[in-house]
Amino acid sequence: MIDLLALSPVLAPLIAPNGTPGAAMDMWRRTIAATREDHARQLPLLRQLTIRQQASLLASHPAPGRRHQVVAGMAYQDASVVVTEGEAANLDAEWQPYVEALRKQLAEAYEL
Repeated sequence: MIDLLALSPVLAPLIAPNGTPGAAMDMWRRTIAATREDHARQLPLLRQLTIRQQASLLASHPAPGRRHQVVAGMAYQDASVVVTEGEAANLDAEWQPYVEALRKQLAEAYEL
């Protein structure tokens, strides 16, 4: 999750209006997963960049690179909450109307 924050400038443009109605969520997920793999080697540099660019005394949260440093220094701990495949499918079904509405808004904004 922290790495997604560090990659957000690269990933945000991937949420685009293109895609088949009703299939945007799956397309976005595949595109984001492929982009994350492509940028895996750059993650340490991107984390360092967030530390330098997002440092502020007025920030409400530390930069993603700083968060990564803290979490990496902690002892391993099992997840407190585990989402089963069935629960994940239920969440996807709940989100689908909102994802489709976002896709439509983007398509209208970009006149596609």
